[in-house]
Amino acid sequence: MVNSHLLYQLSYRGINGIVRFLVGTAARIVLSLARCQDTDQPLARVNWLSTENAMELSCVCRSWKWGGIAGLLVLGACAGGGSGADGALGPALVDCGSEHSSVGATAELETHFHDVAGTATVVDDCTIELADFTFDGEGLDVRAVVSADADFADHMVLTENLLADGPYADAVLTLSLREGMTLDDVEHLSIWCVPAGVSFGDGSFVLP
Repeated sequence: MVNSHLLYQLSYRGINGIVRFLVGTAARIVLSLARCQDTDQPLARVNWLSTENAMELSCVCRSWKWGGIAGLLVLGACAGGGSGADGALGPALVDCGSEHSSVGATAELETHFHDVAGTATVVDDCTIELADFTFDGEGLDVRAVVSADADFADHMVLTENLLADGPYADAVLTLSLREGMTLDDVEHLSIWCVPAGVSFGDGSFVLP
């Protein structure tokens, strides 16, 4: 009799995960070869698993700059990104007072991609205001996230997808902490591309 664990591994979910991994890897190789060709460098000198290439991957997928097999590979890799845990938002916290020592701290977002910039301010124990916010509105699945670590490896999502039909220009966003979060978890803020795992712009909170 076939082991039940083996049956699970051969299920749609298991096979789909393997296919997404192989497609993503192939797409990164294709993009790295192109990057090497553009810079006249051998492939061995290109770190094709870097966040730069992950960002390049998402941009190529959205704009369909590549055709044929390369385009299909990149599309598959992006489709495999999904939102996963990043897509599930808990209830927003409200009316939470202003007792925490981080209230009043600000973070200036450093631009990395897509014209992201702005100033985030902790206004109370569960609310962050992002003022003068600019973002071209492009990407795949882009969220405002916070983290205790600057690499955002263990980040927490504050918003739904921020993609828009047009750019944000000097906008003001009110970002609410979600159930289970506290300002103890908030030292850095990023506008985060979920499928690529890349920060479009981020900053660290400091007290005035």
